[in-house]
Amino acid sequence: MPCAGRLLKSDVLRRMATSPSTGLTIPDLVGEFGVDILSAKAIVDELQQENLLRRDESGSYHLTEQGQVRARLILRAHILLETFFCDYLKLSVASAHHEARHHEEATTQLLAIALEKYLNYPTRCACGLALP
Repeated sequence: MPCAGRLLKSDVLRRMATSPSTGLTIPDLVGEFGVDILSAKAIVDELQQENLLRRDESGSYHLTEQGQVRARLILRAHILLETFFCDYLKLSVASAHHEARHHEEATTQLLAIALEKYLNYPTRCACGLALP
């Protein structure tokens, strides 16, 4: 679910975790997230500096091994938070998604495990994504 406005590093990682074999370009980010080219490029540059993304010869970006691990953790946290916000706080899917994207990077492994247990080990989130 794209969020127009401010692009977060976790948005890129989460998006790439859902289709890891497909590369992503700057124009893809601009189109999917409704941000300007400079914002998209700045986020990609940060992710490259953190060794989470690499660029291939065609100009597409792919997750590094470290990026794959981080992206799966962020996606997992996002799905657990979104499920909790929808099922227990009764937020709409759109509101739950918005809130989850702002809390997913701060979610510790301990919290993710506790949420998963509390939610009775969900396999999918409210919008249908499978839990990694």
